[in-house]
Amino acid sequence: MDTEYYIKKVNDHVSNENIYLPLESDPTDEYQSIFQKIIDHALEMKWINPKTHKFFSMKFPRRPQLYMLPKMHKDPINPPFRPIVSACGSISEPIGKFVDTFLQPIVQKNKTYIKDTTAFLNLLKSVKLEEKTTYWLCTIDVTALYTSIPHNEGIEALEWSLLNSDLEETQRIFIMELMHFALYFSYFEWQKRFFNQCNGTSMGFGGAPSYANIFMCKFETDHILENPRWTEGLIMFKRFIDDIFLIWKGSRQKLEENIKLLNTVNERIKFTFNIDKEAIAFLDVQVLMKNNVIITIVYTKQTDRNSSLLFQSFHPEPLKKHLPTSHFIRLKRITTYNSDLEDSLKVQTVKYRQRGYPQDILESSLKKVAQQPREVLLKEKEKATTQDSKTVCVLKYSTESSRIKRIINKHWPLIQTEPDLNGLYNDKITFAFQRSRNLKEFLNAPKNKDTKWRGMLKCQNCKHCSNVITGNNLTHPTKGYQIELRHTSTCDTTNCIYMIKCPCGKVYVGQTERKIKVRITEHKSNIRLANMKSTVASHWKDAKHQISQLRFMILETISQSRDRDPVKQRLRAEYFWIKTLNSTFPTGLNDRIEYSCFL
Repeated sequence: MDTEYYIKKVNDHVSNENIYLPLESDPTDEYQSIFQKIIDHALEMKWINPKTHKFFSMKFPRRPQLYMLPKMHKDPINPPFRPIVSACGSISEPIGKFVDTFLQPIVQKNKTYIKDTTAFLNLLKSVKLEEKTTYWLCTIDVTALYTSIPHNEGIEALEWSLLNSDLEETQRIFIMELMHFALYFSYFEWQKRFFNQCNGTSMGFGGAPSYANIFMCKFETDHILENPRWTEGLIMFKRFIDDIFLIWKGSRQKLEENIKLLNTVNERIKFTFNIDKEAIAFLDVQVLMKNNVIITIVYTKQTDRNSSLLFQSFHPEPLKKHLPTSHFIRLKRITTYNSDLEDSLKVQTVKYRQRGYPQDILESSLKKVAQQPREVLLKEKEKATTQDSKTVCVLKYSTESSRIKRIINKHWPLIQTEPDLNGLYNDKITFAFQRSRNLKEFLNAPKNKDTKWRGMLKCQNCKHCSNVITGNNLTHPTKGYQIELRHTSTCDTTNCIYMIKCPCGKVYVGQTERKIKVRITEHKSNIRLANMKSTVASHWKDAKHQISQLRFMILETISQSRDRDPVKQRLRAEYFWIKTLNSTFPTGLNDRIEYSCFL
C-alpha cells in the first residue's frame, strides 16, 4: 500500500471530531498522576492489596500508538480501515488485563454469546425447523462498534451488567472507576501529535471486547429480545461481539423493517445486514438451508489466497508436520456431509503440495483426521484442573535449537541434583520456541528513531555521586573496545544491572531491584566491615584499596513486563553482562554464574 495514501487515510480518520479531540501536548504525566491517585485510594480503602497495587504501578509508561489495518476482504480497491491503538506498556495495559478477568465471566453468561466457531456449530445442531414453513438466514453487522459506543451509554450498560453479577460491591465500584478512567482518559500518539478519544473504546485496549459485548448485551435486551416485533419471529439469535446471526420465521419485509427501526434507536449505533433463504456466511462458516435442514461448510473469502506456511521456511519441524493435521481437523469440524468434506480436503491438499509439503506428511494427516469422529471434534475441550507437572524451557528458535535441546536433555538429571536448586524442577522438561528476528526486522530501521540521550548520570543528591562513572558508553575491562549503553540511569534508578570497577581494572557485575544507591551503600558497608562473604569486599581487602576508589555504573535497566518474572529477567541480563565483560574469577570479581534463570 502506498505510504502517502495510508497516512492520508489515518489523518482523515483522526480528524473526526465526534470521536477524537486533538491535545496540545503529551498528557502521559498528567494522566499517570491521576491514575496513581485512583489506585492509591483503592489501596487505602482496601479494595486492592499491595500486590495488585504494584501490578497497576508503572514508573515509565509507554505512549499508546495508533495504526490502522485495511479490511481487504470487504473492498480490495478502496478498503475501509480498522483503527488499532497499541497499548502495550501504557497506563491502560494493566487496567485492561484486570477488568477483563472480571468482565469475561459476565459476558459468557449472556444468552446470545458465542464463544467461537465450535460453539456456533453446536448451537446450529440444536435448531429444528418445521417443514413447509418460510425461514430466512440473516447476519447483522454493527458498523464500527468499538469507536461508536457513547461513553455515557457504555458506562450505563457496564453498571447494569455489574449490578446483575455476583461481584462484591467494592469490586463493582473499583471496576467502574477503572473503566471510567480508561474511557475518559484514553489517548494515543500519531505522527508526534496527541489525541483524546472522546467516544467509544480503542481496539487494542485489553477490556475493549468485553466492554463492547456488555454494551451490545444491554442494547439487544432493551430493543430486540424483549421487543414483540422481534420475538414473534426469532428462531435463533446469537452474537459474536459485533457480528449477529439469526434465523427468522416469517416475511422478509418484516425482518428488514425491524432492522431499519434498529438504525433509528441510537444516532451512533448503525447496522448493516444480509438476508438469504439458502446460504449465508458467519465467522468462518457457510450456513446452508436445504429443505429447512441446516448444513454447514467452510466459508472462504474471495480475497483469500494460498498463504499456508512454506515447508522450506525456518520453523520447528514438529510445527510444520502437524500444521496440515490441525487444518484438516478444522475442515472436518465445520463440514456437515462427508461428500463436501472430501472436496474441501482435496482442495486443501493441493494447496499444501503447492507450498512444498511432502505427500507422506499430508497422507499421514488425512489418516489421523479420518480416525476422529466429527462428534468428538465438536465437543468443547475441558480445561485442565491441575497444573502441568512439566518444566517449560523457552528458547529463541535458531539453527542451534536442536543441539541445545539435546544438551539440556542429556544433562537434565544432573541439573536436578544441583543442591542450590533444591528440587525446584520436575522430572519432565518440554521445550517451547520463540521467533527470532527476521530479515525484515534486521533490514528495516525504525522510523522516527528516538534521539533521547542514554547513559549514566549523577543524581546530584547523594553521597555516592562521586563514585559514579558517567557517560553513554563503557570500555571493556580486558579487550578495550567501547560498549554503547542503551538506557538512561542515575543513582536513583531501580531494577537494574550494575558494574563495580576497582582501581586495578577488575569489574564485578550485579543486579538489584532497589535503588542502585542503596545497593552501593551495602557494598561500601561490606568493604568497611571486611565481610569476606562478599567477593567485592574480599578483593578490596586483599588489594588494600580505599572505599573512595570504588567506581560504579549502571549497565542496563530492566523494563517492567507483566508477563515475565522480574527476578529471572534481571538474572538473565546479569548473566549476559558477566559473559560480555568476562567478569568471572580470575579476570573479574564474580565468583559464579547463575544458570537456573534460563530453566
